Amino acid sequence: MLMRILRSVIPICLSIGISAPMRAAGSSSQASFDFSAMDPFWEVVTLLEEDKVPSEGQWSALLGTPGYMVLTKSEFDDDFFRENFELAFMPSRKEALSEALAGGRVAPYLAHYVQVKERREELERQVEHLKATTDPKRSSQGSSTICRGKRRFPQAHRSPS
Repeated sequence: MLMRILRSVIPICLSIGISAPMRAAGSSSQASFDFSAMDPFWEVVTLLEEDKVPSEGQWSALLGTPGYMVLTKSEFDDDFFRENFELAFMPSRKEALSEALAGGRVAPYLAHYVQVKERREELERQVEHLKATTDPKRSSQGSSTICRGKRRFPQAHRSPS
């Protein structure tokens, strides 16, 4: 059961900014996760699904979380997320999304964001499960370290300046 959850959650945690610091070698401490991007992510997604543009403060709250900060420093710029989240989540952009999904360099990311949207409830349950199984205050169960190491995306995508 845990492996099924991990196989489902790991790719998604990489795209929505959940970060999991790697345990030090030989450390007996339990792995921990940073879920700080979850609330700002769903807040932005909810607005976009209503065809509303998030405020600068809402974008900053999301992109200022540890997971997104790593991604925007090493792989993508803020505009990558803004543009592609709007494309993936705004109903008014449905036709443009279909065209982008048909091909192009961002198609795999957009397809992933669409999957995140479709599986929101499942993801929220799985995050709660991970919180419960990795927080010693919430559970006495042990856990495995996941999302180890630095995930590199196939190609850096910076918006043209």
